[in-house]
Amino acid sequence: MSGRPAVVLALFLYAALAAAVGVILVNGHRALTSGEVDLGLPAVSLPVPSLGTRPPTATAPRAVAAPAATRSPATAVTAPARTASASAQPPPRHLALDPATGRTFVAAPERGSITVRDAEGKATATVGVGWSTGLAIDAGRRRLYVITSTGSSGSLRSIDADTLREVASVQVGSAPSALAVDPLAERVLVTLPFAGRVVAYSGRSLTESASIGQQNAVDLAFSPRGDRLYVVSQITSELVMYDGRTLAAGTRARTSWGDVVADDARAYVASGTVVAFGPEGLATVATLGATANAAALDRERGTLYVAHERAGRLSAVDLRTGAVRPVLVDGAPVALALDEQRARLLVLVRSSDVPVALPLNAP
Repeated sequence: MSGRPAVVLALFLYAALAAAVGVILVNGHRALTSGEVDLGLPAVSLPVPSLGTRPPTATAPRAVAAPAATRSPATAVTAPARTASASAQPPPRHLALDPATGRTFVAAPERGSITVRDAEGKATATVGVGWSTGLAIDAGRRRLYVITSTGSSGSLRSIDADTLREVASVQVGSAPSALAVDPLAERVLVTLPFAGRVVAYSGRSLTESASIGQQNAVDLAFSPRGDRLYVVSQITSELVMYDGRTLAAGTRARTSWGDVVADDARAYVASGTVVAFGPEGLATVATLGATANAAALDRERGTLYVAHERAGRLSAVDLRTGAVRPVLVDGAPVALALDEQRARLLVLVRSSDVPVALPLNAP
């Protein structure tokens, strides 16, 4: 038994060395790579995490029997094979699609960067932005908007979608959680849950132009026509419909908070259920059986795609019938984007920053 102390000492030294290496990897500075754009932002050691991850609702979700799923045929953008080194990378969290070009912008907050990929999935550039909590693109005006959080403060940045150069930046307060581009006016709205405000900024200069008072507002969405704005709150579970032009409050309801998307008639909120909300009130469309963290709406086919990161699966909800069917995807989905022009759903999974492209079903 004389060898046991030596083995214990060796294991202790190995563990200490591994811990030291881990600290270096976490706190070390990353060098710029080829094609990367440095915006000169300071490194942040203790960022505030995004509020975008949806916690479970108070009532435990009920298991829902689902038919056997079939994998959709692969399209142009496919995820690389999962490897140990790839899975060890800090996970991506946010996805934005440029519908004009098919390019995607993938943000990984812990890496402090956005990876830009072409329509085929090839990486073309990396933009350093800091700890991002949301992305939105104005394809018509060629602007990518990014909200970031740096502990006690947050910022809104405007980036030229073609040159990837920063155009403007403004401080917005602590922990911005979501943003949405107004499809009519040249402005972008940001939710500030800790301040109890939703603030509208000029899309060009990022100067504040208006604000809404709504406690704990965490997500929002415009209707495609821009005549309605929907905002959902986390703690109060309040869902409010505003006039998209004047921002005057209208119909209100209470529901479990979740990801909000909208068509011209109503909004849909995905949490443990899918609810529809409009001037006529609130109605339950479907029970999902798992907590949702992201949603994408196929308006033409009347289908809502819902990501369940914790359950590691993806659901498709028929908004006309309420039927829920599973959609197979390799990995835990964290973000979704619908590419209407190319008839595909882009799925960002936790283990890769290459979006997986799935073809949309025929009507």
